[in-house]
Amino acid sequence: MNGLAMRDALHRAYVNARVMSAIPLKGVCDEYNWADAIRELRQGV
Repeated sequence: MNGLAMRDALHRAYVNARVMSAIPLKGVCDEYNWADAIRELRQGV
């Protein structure tokens, strides 16, 4: 839940953010995947 609150605060400040979790939470956030995380960082998300 802290990650969702942080993402919402960042979005309100016009900062792109994405929440990932090592625990599968379908419909809440994306499941953590190392390759996806690196790709998102390189794309500036």
